Amino acid sequence: MEAIKALHSTLLGAKRELDSGTKPKERPLRTLPPSLPPCPPEHILLPDSHVLAELPCTRYWHEEKRKDVNGLPAPGVPHWLRRFDWLVGWEHGWVQSGFFPRHVYCHPNAMTGLLSYLKDSFQERNPGSFLVIGGGDTPLSSQSRSTIRGLKKYFRDIYYEAFDRSVLGVKMMPIGLQEFYIRGFEKDLRSAVRAKPQKTRLALSSFGKFWPGLEKTIPDRTSAKEFAASSDFITCGPFAQPEYYEALATHHYMICPLGNGVQAPKIMEAFLFRCIPIMTDSLMARTYAHKGAPVLIVKNWSDLNQELLEKSLPILSDRANSFFDVASDPDKWWEFSFERSPTTDHFQSQRLDAQADEPRTHDH
Repeated sequence: MEAIKALHSTLLGAKRELDSGTKPKERPLRTLPPSLPPCPPEHILLPDSHVLAELPCTRYWHEEKRKDVNGLPAPGVPHWLRRFDWLVGWEHGWVQSGFFPRHVYCHPNAMTGLLSYLKDSFQERNPGSFLVIGGGDTPLSSQSRSTIRGLKKYFRDIYYEAFDRSVLGVKMMPIGLQEFYIRGFEKDLRSAVRAKPQKTRLALSSFGKFWPGLEKTIPDRTSAKEFAASSDFITCGPFAQPEYYEALATHHYMICPLGNGVQAPKIMEAFLFRCIPIMTDSLMARTYAHKGAPVLIVKNWSDLNQELLEKSLPILSDRANSFFDVASDPDKWWEFSFERSPTTDHFQSQRLDAQADEPRTHDH
């Protein structure tokens, strides 16, 4: 009997550990409601003349991280983030209290604080509200299931950027640009994106410039780098930023291995240059394909060869050219990301017809 009790206790402890996951480091109280102001101060907003006023940028730290890059300060909160009623988990965030928000953008390490505030402040949700969790690398698999269940009571849909696990009621948030990657090269990016690319080369591999250590900790990146270096049909970087944009514009495909937060901004960079991201098979990659993005998925990097790329090019190239209109238009990217039009009532259901065929079985 004692042995049975001990086994039961062990199993119960394992279940609790599984339910809680590896607890993410909580964001400071000053980044959470009710400490946040109702709106961002005018002086920390991105000017309308900035290129990120025209493009989706999902990652921005203002003065908390990368305060000075290339001798330049942070430019201001990007327009994409200012679309949300609430921005939670950053010092430059805001919370318009007094009414339940239509949409919230929350740092993945601020979910517990957000849930606590919602419990203290609201009895009911608005039926069409949705929560977007992004801007950080904490994977979905590390989040407490009880926290996710609690947030589901307040939001019709939850979108998560570091999407490494299938969870009922949680969908993938497609990643946008990382602000500090382009700081100092805004004019180069704008002119390169607006120019019609001349595709003369097959595949490009250029990653690890900002985070070279990840190649030692993420096997997918290690394998991608080794494979690209040994393949004569792949051009290898990294490049200085203006040359990188030129390389994107002249290649049909882009090697896009997993990032520290599952997705990597390189995916959006590829879309903006009508370049086709190549990914190894994952829930994230399959979700992009399911949503209609022009991606090529292989089981292993070693499965990639010149014949496959050339054979797939006619169809994927047409799709990449069409998808550019989505990636370069914040309104269309919003609709692609959240299955809602930003110009209509956010509380109306605008589900994709193919939603019933979502990849993989969900965990509960």
